[in-house]
Amino acid sequence: MVRLSSVAAAPSPWRLVKSFLVLLTSAFFLLLLTSSRRPVQKLPRRMQERLAWLRRVCEEMPVPSEVAAAAMDEATRLRTQVLEDHQLMVCVVFKAGSTTWNSILAHHYNNTEVLKTKKFYKLLEVLNPTKERFREVSRSPLFLKALMARHPLERLLSAYRDRIEDQTHVTSQAREYGPQILRHTRGLSFSRKHMFHINGTLRVVPTFREFVSYLVSRPPQEYDPHWRPVSLQCGLCHINYTAVVLTETYNEDLHYIMRASGMDQLVDMTLLTKNNNRGKGNTHSLLQQYYSTLEPSLLQKIISVYQNDFKMFNYTAGAILGRVS
Repeated sequence: MVRLSSVAAAPSPWRLVKSFLVLLTSAFFLLLLTSSRRPVQKLPRRMQERLAWLRRVCEEMPVPSEVAAAAMDEATRLRTQVLEDHQLMVCVVFKAGSTTWNSILAHHYNNTEVLKTKKFYKLLEVLNPTKERFREVSRSPLFLKALMARHPLERLLSAYRDRIEDQTHVTSQAREYGPQILRHTRGLSFSRKHMFHINGTLRVVPTFREFVSYLVSRPPQEYDPHWRPVSLQCGLCHINYTAVVLTETYNEDLHYIMRASGMDQLVDMTLLTKNNNRGKGNTHSLLQQYYSTLEPSLLQKIISVYQNDFKMFNYTAGAILGRVS
């Protein structure tokens, strides 16, 4: 009987190469996983810091009456989307990333009408809750509650350029506020023929200074949602929000929301970059050009209008004031 040798045969060169490739691949994916987790680890802390700041500011605010609190609840409801299948509630703020967000939702829910017309803002109507459901969701610990915000002066300028100044499309804001602004600043009432082109765009476009001058003469509660302060739209001290999405870190923040709600498993995440910054140019780079047309007293007045937004989201007007001084 022949005994087999107890010494193992030397591994073949191919087996060694294969083992090396397995180890290399494993190391690569481990590196990829740990590197991808770094921003994820930062995000909860970032959200906690923003929410803690918001709570501190709210503690310094006067307690509203029952009537005022009920009015704020209703104002918030009108800006709110509820995604029941993801247990997610979002206060949608125009000119703070709302188009990108709504375009993602239109694809997610395959809303063919919205996708065809590209009227993404209609997703607010589609997902807007009833009064009763809003009360339930806004108080439920099971729902992730997020809101969107942007530097007040950037958001205001973006709203003016898109809804008033831009002549490539017709807007309801230009039709409604264009004549009002010119009556206020020039004391003139234009006929429809002299005010509008045949296609509905403005013949006489109010300047940014005229736009701001008109705004500071009106109560902010009556502002159009595109430029109404976020603090008057989202019930910041009434709702226990769990996430604050800012345009400065928009992609990262939205990724966090979508992961936390499970949307990232069902949504084409490339839509986030495809639809981001769909506006006309870089608003930030135009701040000096537009705000330098405001005299210091007018600039201070419009800053005062948005003072709660500045406080609640820890923004400052210093950079703007430094540029235009």
